[in-house]
Amino acid sequence: MKTLRDLTRDANMDNLLARHWHHLPQDEIETLLESDAETGLDTFEVAHRQKNFGPNRLTLKKGKSPLVLFLLQFHQPLVYSHGLFQVSI
Repeated sequence: MKTLRDLTRDANMDNLLARHWHHLPQDEIETLLESDAETGLDTFEVAHRQKNFGPNRLTLKKGKSPLVLFLLQFHQPLVYSHGLFQVSI
């Protein structure tokens, strides 16, 4: 069961995400995130946020192989028409 503090924090996060947060002043973002740019988060708060939001990790997407990227360079109608023109001569 969530406490009142958790509900307030979730409401602040929803408020931040609903707005254009990158246009807000730094002090307002710090208030909404319940953080401090000088001291950061204490160990308890870090553990609590990791429990709620998960670890701060980027997931890697599998990319296309270099061969596929090379072949995609020729995947254009103008290249096909040029190839057909060369074959018809």
